[in-house]
Amino acid sequence: MLKRLPKELVLDYSTWICGVPVNDNYTSKNSKGKGKTRLLNYEGEMCCLGQFALQSGVKREDILDLAEPSEINEQIYGLGTIVSGARFIDNSKFSIKAMVINDDKKTTIAEKVKALKRLCGHFKRKLTLKNFPKSILEEVNRRGKN
Repeated sequence: MLKRLPKELVLDYSTWICGVPVNDNYTSKNSKGKGKTRLLNYEGEMCCLGQFALQSGVKREDILDLAEPSEINEQIYGLGTIVSGARFIDNSKFSIKAMVINDDKKTTIAEKVKALKRLCGHFKRKLTLKNFPKSILEEVNRRGKN
């Protein structure tokens, strides 16, 4: 059965890793998390797409230490797309844009969240935030820049 990206997605701050390049173990004021950015890393943290993959019905063990949705062994409508005439899955436009936003070292956490909310809206999805510090939520909800 084909798995689908839900219409309502949840981004949980308590398990989110962001602002860390995929093959780096890097921290800065614009990053969050421990270890390497993966759908699910060995420290138990997930990039936004790892969280969304679990919400689509994929098992934790099937995303452990994978860098991107195209590495998952099954297609998830909305995260991956079967390449025409081929037998492999490529990242969807949504996934490619989400990876760029999630891994950006130059944007703040709040800027990443704002960009992810806009991206979800563009793809007719709603992004709900869970376990976020009040200060970040206030910045996300502030009008103006971004």
